[in-house]
Amino acid sequence: AYYLTKAGRPDAAIKVYNTLEKRVGVKERISMRKYKLYNRMGKDRKAIQELEQLVKAYPKDPEYLIRLANYYATIKDLSQSKTYYKKALELDPNNPTANLAMVEFFLQSGDTSRYLNALLPTFDDPNQEVTLKISTLDGLVKNRQQGFINPKYYNNINSLSERLVQAHPNNAKVHALRGDVLYQEGRYRAAASHYQTAIRSIRNNLTLWCNLLESL
Repeated sequence: AYYLTKAGRPDAAIKVYNTLEKRVGVKERISMRKYKLYNRMGKDRKAIQELEQLVKAYPKDPEYLIRLANYYATIKDLSQSKTYYKKALELDPNNPTANLAMVEFFLQSGDTSRYLNALLPTFDDPNQEVTLKISTLDGLVKNRQQGFINPKYYNNINSLSERLVQAHPNNAKVHALRGDVLYQEGRYRAAASHYQTAIRSIRNNLTLWCNLLESL
């Protein structure tokens, strides 16, 4: 199957994987290779079926539900994506990937408070992926700036930014975001302190320098 794939014969490779699967049963390694081949071929329905097969084979593992949700998101089927993220959260309520993804859905639907609160354990944990947390908080900060966030959630955003700094005190981007939150709240001196911390590592960012000067 490997050499058939290298030879540009994905259909033949998939047939080999199917034969192997009949002998050994559903295995992640086989299903994921078939999934990747179908994905490259643009066969969305077949790719989805491989992920659905993994979900069925490992019903207590949220990872496969999240992979399925992610795939639906990439093909712009947001309804199905939301369904599978919710199923993942039923198995693992504190799953960081599912919670971070669900924020966008629930910002649109109005059930925001529950999911902002669900982010707290993820933001508190220094072992969770900081890039995802930065991306989520950045989206919230920008939505607030554009008036898309109800003011009653401002305290939630402030708490998330504060917890993020506590969990990742040496990350310059985290300090820059904390500065943005404090600036939006009119706490300019505190914002300037975080901008200065960020600038020590990110020296050539014009936006950061402008934000700092406006805060002084």
